[in-house]
Amino acid sequence: EFLGGKMIQFERRQIPRTLVSIRVSVHPDNGGLLALPISGQLTDLNRAGATLHARETLRTGNACTLTLTAEDGADVELAARIVWARRNADWEYDAGLQFDALTPAQAALIDLYLAPVAS
Repeated sequence: EFLGGKMIQFERRQIPRTLVSIRVSVHPDNGGLLALPISGQLTDLNRAGATLHARETLRTGNACTLTLTAEDGADVELAARIVWARRNADWEYDAGLQFDALTPAQAALIDLYLAPVAS
């Protein structure tokens, strides 16, 4: 986008994210305290992280584990850290997640979600 004749880039990510709609279960790490899983939906995704939309807030800086279901029905867990969280206009919450080191199998699963849909 141009502003005053200069190119302004709003995307700070090194790897662009792809818009998705993936239901997930989020298991917050509350320092050993029992925490119930939070249901949510990933709204964008890349190999480095994702944006989560949920009805409950997550604490910035905390670790969490995302559980999503692969096409073969197997649950896959991804370790992540919450890098930002905020209330949105619907009085629900969005959170930015940064994935920890992915295994080759986890990276391959993410790549399946990122592959263009064949028409």
